Amino acid sequence: MTITAPAGTYLLGQMLTADYSCADAGSGIASCSNAVPSGGIVNTRTVGSQSFTVTATDRVGNSASLAGAYAVVYNICPLYDAGVAKKSGSAYPIKLQLCDAAGANLSTSSVVVHAVGVTHVSSNTPALLDDTGNANPDGDFRYDATANAYVFNLSTKGYATGVYSLMFTAGSDTTVHSVMFAIK
Repeated sequence: MTITAPAGTYLLGQMLTADYSCADAGSGIASCSNAVPSGGIVNTRTVGSQSFTVTATDRVGNSASLAGAYAVVYNICPLYDAGVAKKSGSAYPIKLQLCDAAGANLSTSSVVVHAVGVTHVSSNTPALLDDTGNANPDGDFRYDATANAYVFNLSTKGYATGVYSLMFTAGSDTTVHSVMFAIK
């Protein structure tokens, strides 16, 4: 048995076609199945780790199963110009939305977006992850209902010139996402 798709990571709401096959050198395959037929549409409507199991039965009644895993993740839609460099030591408001594959905003106060680190990209060196004035307690992005978006007021005190990556998680999404920003 082979599961070609789903395998890997897909965006929430991304069109995904199942692709799997079964083979038997003995009596031959009587059935090769999943709830989604090969060529059918796989569900990507829920964020998180997913499983996909194919079961094959040969013509003499022997059965075997193969389980595969895949992940469905948010698309990240930044609401700032990452190419505009801010002065070192200033607050850098990182604003973003959680989106689906088509870019539709799915942000909600019930999904916690949590900052986990900052890295200077060219040197791959960690930088201090700190907010300005306790604007983001516990490292959580603040949900702004007016903008229907998340905001992290990042303190860039002591940051050298360059491009940085802010890493974060979002609710039950298993991926550590990142957005870029520049310091001058």
